[in-house]
Amino acid sequence: MASSAYPIISPLKTAFTHRCPQCGVGALYVRVLKIRPACTHCGLSFAEHDVGDGPAFFTILILGFAVVGLSIYLEVVMQLSLLKNLSFSIGALLLLMPMCLRFFKSYLIAIKYKLHGSQEDMSGGAHAPRIPKKGEL
Repeated sequence: MASSAYPIISPLKTAFTHRCPQCGVGALYVRVLKIRPACTHCGLSFAEHDVGDGPAFFTILILGFAVVGLSIYLEVVMQLSLLKNLSFSIGALLLLMPMCLRFFKSYLIAIKYKLHGSQEDMSGGAHAPRIPKKGEL
């Protein structure tokens, strides 16, 4: 968990700013979707906060629903040709997918940090993990 030296940062703030969930200062990413090994400011290791396929699942679920729904709307109401509809759908996916993946990856890392803390905390460090209060997530 965050030590007393660091403020409690909302997972949503972490997701929108793409900053370290512990200190809120260090960058979370090296490139567009590549997570840093550790925070450059406080040294928190991001390797232990692996979120796996979670961001891809939420991105596919939300973007798939939105793009397919909009594509059906464009086909039925606007009566666009298949080529225009397909080019719009592919363009929307190519534009929105990296942004959504980055957001959900940051959010899930922040949630995992908030719930589980860091390895030092879990191995008997000064600050043991705590259960968040209602409305704190």
